[in-house]
Amino acid sequence: MKQSQPIDEKWLKAAVLGTSWAASEIVFGSFLHNLRIPFSGNILTSIGLIILISASYKWKEKGLFWRAGLITALLKSVSPSAIIFGPMIAIFSEALLFEFSILILGRTFAGFLLGSVLAMSWVLLQRILNMVIFYGSNLVELYTSLMKMAEKHFRLETDLVWLPIILLLAVHVVMGLVSAFIGIAAGRSLLKNTLSASASRTTKSTEPMKKQTNYFAFSTYWLILNILLLISSLLLHVYAPLWVWILANPVVILIWASRYKSALRHLSKPNFWIFFVVITMLTAFVFASLQNEPDSLKQGFLIGLQMNFRAALVIVGFSVIGKELYNPRVIGYFRRSSYRQLHLALELSFASVPQVIASLPGVKEFFRNPLSSVSKLFLNADEQIARFRQDFEIRSKVVIVSSPIGMGKTRFCQTLANKLIARNLKVGGFLSIKVLDGDQTIGYHLVDLQSENIFPFLKLRDNEIDSGIGKFAFAKDGLVRGNAILLRDKNTCDVIVIDEVGKLELKGGGWHDSLMELLDGFQGLIILSVRDSFVDEVIGYFELESPEIVDIQTTLPEKLADNISSIPKPD
Repeated sequence: MKQSQPIDEKWLKAAVLGTSWAASEIVFGSFLHNLRIPFSGNILTSIGLIILISASYKWKEKGLFWRAGLITALLKSVSPSAIIFGPMIAIFSEALLFEFSILILGRTFAGFLLGSVLAMSWVLLQRILNMVIFYGSNLVELYTSLMKMAEKHFRLETDLVWLPIILLLAVHVVMGLVSAFIGIAAGRSLLKNTLSASASRTTKSTEPMKKQTNYFAFSTYWLILNILLLISSLLLHVYAPLWVWILANPVVILIWASRYKSALRHLSKPNFWIFFVVITMLTAFVFASLQNEPDSLKQGFLIGLQMNFRAALVIVGFSVIGKELYNPRVIGYFRRSSYRQLHLALELSFASVPQVIASLPGVKEFFRNPLSSVSKLFLNADEQIARFRQDFEIRSKVVIVSSPIGMGKTRFCQTLANKLIARNLKVGGFLSIKVLDGDQTIGYHLVDLQSENIFPFLKLRDNEIDSGIGKFAFAKDGLVRGNAILLRDKNTCDVIVIDEVGKLELKGGGWHDSLMELLDGFQGLIILSVRDSFVDEVIGYFELESPEIVDIQTTLPEKLADNISSIPKPD
């Protein structure tokens, strides 16, 4: 039952473009930051602009650039850095500004120049905004005071407040113009190159990125609480006396640190504490110098301290909020919403990032000959798009049979399996049936739908050492035999039933590995029995693309069997 999952051509090309951009951020970004090269962020923006401009000569779709920027920004979210919002916002904003200029002036020389200048200038603007967000309006006052001190010290009549910013802006404008010229030249060179895919180097196949099995107990309550804690803590800086926020802020940070291991990662870096001391001492010095009051040094010191506490709050707060946004419930919601095309494109991009990184030209080669490097980057773009389309043709369709606990999911799946067999479909997998002692459930057995053999799966625990689920422990070889059934039926059946998938699989256990293998290669239909409280988490965790969710209380097995049997069988 091959299923062609439609994805818009524009999103396909945006996935290719965004993956190339993100790969360059990963490879070249590491190189530049490790060497601590000045304006490394601007250089990365320049590379992104060169890629966008070059692509505009190959692909003419409107709205391609902001889509590519959005995909790149979301790919950036997997960065190990504690701060991901800043780079994500920067990349997406740059793409939006570039798209805006193309919309106004078209794919012209002027449009490319304006787009590059706007995108590069955003780098400076966001840096200023980030500093103000982190340290508050006191930073503006500190900067203004420093400039006034400089004017007084050097006896200048010129207003120095805007001069450093204007000079920096000029540098950014020049870098934007240079990027545009290189991008235009690379795009024209790309048009001239008629090298076919067969003449290019062979594309290396790469295994898809494997999903991490580390389980984190996501919570929408914690997401809301984190937002409220961040807002209320920042409000304390405005409306509460010093002793309140100086005691409350560390408590909030410790609360976050107790739940999120990476929350204090950024605060543990020496650079943060060096800047902490510099800001505090500099503020104290400036305020003491400008004011003649006896306690001006103390006031300046406290203001510097407040600025740093605010920065720590914002940094850690954004980190923990970002962590909770990976909640499978949140991801599952967006996967089923109107943003489905984005998730399809993003899924392709995540899977192909390692391959694109492997095909990137070396850092020295790129900077030595950017025109040739960009041509090589886009050489296999059409092949990559074709491969993306092929990926969707082999995806398995998934049906989730859902209900609250104890409402008859297994009975529904059993009836459905019988109806499908009666319609000449080969049904594999297993059912999980209760073993009762009177009214008490004392275990579960698995029913092999192919052989109809029954064997123990769960039994009441004899001790707390045995692994299992709740009050039940795994019977001997139960998991092994269940997984063997799934892998056996992978190449022989039209439909595979897994009864059921839940918290154990979300932790990487149970049927997790077999289900992942089925999702990667099985060309038939997978029916999952899932408790209603786990549906969103299962969809998000296993990245199920638009599964059909069946509520057994409102759907008849006969009707579902009719719908399933109408799908063509695999070749």
